[in-house]
Amino acid sequence: MKVSICIPTHEMNGKGVVYLNHLFDTIKQQTYSDIEVIVSDQSTDDNIKNLCEKWKDDLDLKYVYFDGERKSTVNMNNSVRHTTGEIIKPMMCDDYFYTKQCIEAMVYALENNPEAGWVAVGFGHHFQETGQIGRFMIPSYHDKIYLGNNTMSCPSTVAVKRTEELILFDEKILFRMDCEWYKRVADELGPPLIIEQPSVIMRVHADSVTTNIESNHKENEEELQYIIEKIEGSGTLN
Repeated sequence: MKVSICIPTHEMNGKGVVYLNHLFDTIKQQTYSDIEVIVSDQSTDDNIKNLCEKWKDDLDLKYVYFDGERKSTVNMNNSVRHTTGEIIKPMMCDDYFYTKQCIEAMVYALENNPEAGWVAVGFGHHFQETGQIGRFMIPSYHDKIYLGNNTMSCPSTVAVKRTEELILFDEKILFRMDCEWYKRVADELGPPLIIEQPSVIMRVHADSVTTNIESNHKENEEELQYIIEKIEGSGTLN
């Protein structure tokens, strides 16, 4: 099965191109070969565009400049809409693969468990201030994840089988984009397969959405109320 790695990008105060270059290198090293990479770029400069041009001979790479709302959910959805693979693999541009076998293991799990619709891998954290890699964790799903107790971590840990109608992120949400999305994915596809091996690394830095959740307390709380009303209030997920 072809895997579509979806990467929303922007300049990220000059660090985006550095992070993306490292991510590309870890994609190139993957033991699984049937991979396409879709980059949806919202940068105000050409650094990421030029980087993608340099990598086009090493990766099956599609670069898309996206002049839409500068928001992770919107940009990720734009990337997903350009995919052709049977498996959709969200990947934040500042995260990267920790093992060369990550994609191969995910595809193997889904191929050998046809009843499963998605899979998650173990993950760790790269603390930019110290350069340390640690805090390794095993993801798990629970039915109240939409409330914010994110035991799955960010979407970089998961891969989802393509559905006839793509399961896109809710573009009204930013801080809890993953938690609300996991709930809808699980409702449609069932619980995820879990691969305990740490295979993806999330960067922890000043510009990440996770780091800025607490400093945007009001917006975070407004999102939570919206999600609760959406899921518990109506009884449906639109």
